[in-house]
Amino acid sequence: MEVKSKRGGKREGAGRKPVKDEDKYKLRTFKCTDEEWLIIKTKAEEQGKSISEYIRWKTLS
Repeated sequence: MEVKSKRGGKREGAGRKPVKDEDKYKLRTFKCTDEEWLIIKTKAEEQGKSISEYIRWKTLS
């Protein structure tokens, strides 16, 4: 005898909405010294941005 759970289940509109491939952030890496990283991190914090946001903001503006 199968017991049905009364929890969960697929509901229309439930779950995270899909993101288009061109809108997805992809992991990138670059090399820098610990001193350079500390400078980048400090400047990002001063601007109220994450390190990723800060690097994109500085390079693309």
